[in-house]
Amino acid sequence: MTKINRKALYKSIDFESFVNSPNVKDFIGKYYDHYKAVWTADYNKRGRNLMKIGSSLHINWLALLAGPAVWYCYHKMYLMAGVLAAIYWGATLYEIYAGTSLSTAFIGGNIAIALMTKGQYFFHIAEFMEKNKDLPQPELEAKIAQQGGTSVITAIMGTVIIFGGIGLSMYIGEQLFGPAETPLP
Repeated sequence: MTKINRKALYKSIDFESFVNSPNVKDFIGKYYDHYKAVWTADYNKRGRNLMKIGSSLHINWLALLAGPAVWYCYHKMYLMAGVLAAIYWGATLYEIYAGTSLSTAFIGGNIAIALMTKGQYFFHIAEFMEKNKDLPQPELEAKIAQQGGTSVITAIMGTVIIFGGIGLSMYIGEQLFGPAETPLP
């Protein structure tokens, strides 16, 4: 796997060429016009500074209502989904161990992450394109078809895995630390 110097990558991107690229359009799929409009507005609003796109906050209703981990699964961003799932599972164990509730922190954290997902998606695509820039176009198109776009199936599978993992964490926590006696907030 190729290691990417993110700062150098982000400084090297020609924004207009990138967002208008047929490969980027194919990667995003049916939501291309929405993301292009959001990113272009951010780029222009923030002094045409590409690095600031990731710091722009936008309400992402799917990420807010379904949870960022499910949104990451839907957009095939499995590493981020896995990191959040591991945090959820670990926090569930901690809640049982400590006899406390982290609900407020998790609600706030999920809201904050949901507000940043559109910028994260831009950089996810930029890194994908950089890693695969030397592929012949037919191979790149095949990889885009496989790893780009959205998937309701992976969102459903991700939801099952996340909640199944939370349930398993509760079971393991109760076996290790006794029954949870978390007070209501």
